[in-house]
Amino acid sequence: MTRKLPSSKLLNRLLRYDSDTGKLYWRERPAWLFKLCKYGSSRGKADSWNKRFCGQETFRRISDDGYHLGLVFNKAYKAHRVIFCMMTGDWPEHEVDHINGNRTDNRWANLRSVTKADNRKNSKLQANNKSGHPGVYHDKRNGRWIAFIQVNCRRQHIGSFPNKTDAIKARKGAEHRHNFHPNHGRAS
Repeated sequence: MTRKLPSSKLLNRLLRYDSDTGKLYWRERPAWLFKLCKYGSSRGKADSWNKRFCGQETFRRISDDGYHLGLVFNKAYKAHRVIFCMMTGDWPEHEVDHINGNRTDNRWANLRSVTKADNRKNSKLQANNKSGHPGVYHDKRNGRWIAFIQVNCRRQHIGSFPNKTDAIKARKGAEHRHNFHPNHGRAS
């Protein structure tokens, strides 16, 4: 069962987003957002909450996978997805890509909604890469440089080259033909 996501209207009522810095801040909460209980009135709870949190930056915790994380009514959300909903009016259907590759840079100009396949076309260089360029490796058996590209979960052989420069050039050409983002293969 999937949980019900807060609406963009509610998120914009609870949070203020600074699109220049990519930061989220708590807004003042009205009393109606606090349920009555035996420990005080909703007005008292609202006053207490607002005194402590209103205007404070939120979504500052970093998740294990490197994204800003925060709680809305005790449920965890990733900041970039909340921001996307606040700005567009809808939760993203696909993934939200950080264009420059920095998962903590939530400026609106750095976010875009993309499919998983398109998000892979804007990934950093893998840590185990020895050539310094994605899709290029040295074949020790024959001393040649091999170029390949993976598109739609299928690895495609580009060619075998006598030198690294030609292999990189061929790979870059394939990236261009398959609409890879210019940031693809950036250093981590």
